[in-house]
Amino acid sequence: MGDFKVDLKSRIIIASLALLAYLPMSWLQALGRFVGKVLVWTKSDLYLTARKNFELCYPEESAEQHHVRARRTLEQTGQTMLEAAPAWVRPLKRNRRYITSIEGEHFLKAAVAKGKGVMFIAPHIGNWEWLNTYLPQFCEIEVLYKSVELPGLDHFVANQRKRCGIKVWPGDSMGLRSYIRTFLKGGNIFILPDQEPAKGSGVFAPFMGMQALTPRIVGDLLRKNRDASALVVYALRSANGFSIHIEPADEGIYASDSGLSATALNRSIEKVVRKAPDQYQWGYKRFRIQPNDEISPYKKLKWQFKGRL
Repeated sequence: MGDFKVDLKSRIIIASLALLAYLPMSWLQALGRFVGKVLVWTKSDLYLTARKNFELCYPEESAEQHHVRARRTLEQTGQTMLEAAPAWVRPLKRNRRYITSIEGEHFLKAAVAKGKGVMFIAPHIGNWEWLNTYLPQFCEIEVLYKSVELPGLDHFVANQRKRCGIKVWPGDSMGLRSYIRTFLKGGNIFILPDQEPAKGSGVFAPFMGMQALTPRIVGDLLRKNRDASALVVYALRSANGFSIHIEPADEGIYASDSGLSATALNRSIEKVVRKAPDQYQWGYKRFRIQPNDEISPYKKLKWQFKGRL
């Protein structure tokens, strides 16, 4: 009975994604903005987290300005959620119509032509799922994949990424070893760099005026494959689709010192965030772990904002 229920949940979600996928993009984005408004109205954890992040990163602004920023970013987050449906379900040829502009493609072609390995660094901004419709046209790419709890849905999402030409490795130790081996042999990998790692796997580095525990794996791999290229890639939302951006990472990312490399990584991400701050993942608890075991700034968020909302 338990397996049936899990499978039923997966089927319902997949059927919903299929239905959403064939709505016009403008409808999906409007629905996504509504979802964002609901997240604000209900004072959701995403809203409170975004408010706190804006307090931390924009301390010179007022509470009202932080609220406006949080509302805008959650409307963008809602769109990101719903835009995943067509990215996963629609035919690739049709999806590529929504790539409205491309900046920096020459950096991509030059890095791939070297044949020494490319690390595609994709911050959580705009809609990273739509990068899968563009990047695999130029080279084979491998990515680590965090499993979804529902087996049926997990299988569906992994397969939809594979159909784009992405090789997917499970995020376990065996998958990680294969992923690393590919890059060290001159293959191409895709990495989301702005999620908080385990304490032993990261180093503190400045980001948006705060100390952020930053993954060491980016710098570690680039030091082991010194001929590889690191490119920052992202898909920003526009009225009619997405603009693809490719640019070299900050040169300091190749530094032999982990702290300097992590600082350069965060500089690269911050540069992107400042281009389109509303489209960044401000609802994520990026600064949860702080140096010297300081208390998390997200502790008791509802209590922190009591009487201020």
